[in-house]
Amino acid sequence: IRSFGKYQKDQHIIDFVETPGKGISFVFNGEEYRVGNKGLVGEIVCKPHEEPSVKEFEQRHSLSTLVYYTRGNRLLGLFAIEDEVLADASKTISELKAAGVRVHILSGDRTERVEKIASQLGVDSFRGNVLPEDKKTYVDALRGDGQKRIVAMIGDGINDSPALASADVSIAVATGADVAMDVAMVTIMGATVESVVQAVHLSRRTSKIIKQNFFWAFVYNLTALPIAAGLFYPALFISPMWAAGAMAASSVCVVMNSLRIKR
Repeated sequence: IRSFGKYQKDQHIIDFVETPGKGISFVFNGEEYRVGNKGLVGEIVCKPHEEPSVKEFEQRHSLSTLVYYTRGNRLLGLFAIEDEVLADASKTISELKAAGVRVHILSGDRTERVEKIASQLGVDSFRGNVLPEDKKTYVDALRGDGQKRIVAMIGDGINDSPALASADVSIAVATGADVAMDVAMVTIMGATVESVVQAVHLSRRTSKIIKQNFFWAFVYNLTALPIAAGLFYPALFISPMWAAGAMAASSVCVVMNSLRIKR
């Protein structure tokens, strides 16, 4: 990596631009620098003795995300970046699939790299080389295909923010970017995603108990209110004191049923 070299204190970086999914560019000392993928830096010029090394590096890291550092169209540095798969990812995905959840992988990494990871994790639906707006479009398509389902998005980066904002349920990881946590509805504390399975089971159990409470409250009021209102008087009558007690008892039953969530 080559430094900027000597410069005066009154020289500053100007025209700083961040292109989502591609990288950054800026002007320093009258020259334009770019740090990003091939789509950002464009055509690259290398010295004749450097070109074989660059091509060999690109081939050796064909499954990695390559980041180019250029001044003008002159290559100054080249990096290979690979994301590590979380240790509990495979187990979590298996449990999600067992619970009837369909898993998709969206990544800005090379498609070959994403395909390899998807194969390791047992995920059939995946896409690589996607930009932030592509992730959002993918989530919108899942939500708007006419099928009745909930679409959840898990992300930890700035590029995931548009998709997180578009999903029915958005989940961020605490070790990721702050903007992802600001957008997400739920934040997972720690660097694991195993708690996502617990969240799915808890939400389904909560929804089931809520429906039970509504059902029994409806049946109870449909039966008890006509009696309390004197509809069957004098054949069937209940005093206001007992009616008030019965109403309180119904509330206690709802609370007791809700406490089953803690099991």
